[in-house]
Amino acid sequence: KYSQVSRRWDMPSTYYSKLITLKKEKDETKEATKDKATEGKALLIFMDTDPFLHESKAEYVAKQMDWLKDTLKNAPADVNWKIVIGHHPFYTVGPRITNSDTLTMRKALKQLFDDNKVDVYLSGHEHSLQHLKPEGYTHQFISGAGSELTTVTLGIPYSKFQAAEHGFMYFSIDNTRLNVKAINYTGNVLYETELTK
Repeated sequence: KYSQVSRRWDMPSTYYSKLITLKKEKDETKEATKDKATEGKALLIFMDTDPFLHESKAEYVAKQMDWLKDTLKNAPADVNWKIVIGHHPFYTVGPRITNSDTLTMRKALKQLFDDNKVDVYLSGHEHSLQHLKPEGYTHQFISGAGSELTTVTLGIPYSKFQAAEHGFMYFSIDNTRLNVKAINYTGNVLYETELTK
């Protein structure tokens, strides 16, 4: 309902997808009108993950999972990036590392993401900044360090970065590169990585 009163809040449903056209990468050495690479597309898939944690919502979860499978399976052939966004992580190095929330989401999503080559799963729930790359195809980024902080565990093999520090993540994307920066509350870049196609 808030979408109806705010021009900055656009959530058309509890779960939905959005196909966006990526800006063309310009070749600065040539005329401004010539493109170094063709336009790309990113498929953003927004999930409602809270019902996954409640047995009473099994019918709703099944309906959402059917929709998710169909959306991934029927993604346009020219999509460069598949990015899924949900609140609950399916891996973490925070306090919920073996929590039933995390394990429930992993059971529901891990194989589906690998089978459909989902590039990124972006979540919150943990109050920290994390980049995780478990076995398989999908990278997971957790950006939940806007208020209270929780601890992170060091030395977990699938963790590429973790910080229990206030901050946020900044994403920039074109058809061949997805750049991610973890930035703390003072503006310092704590971590930067780039995924490429």
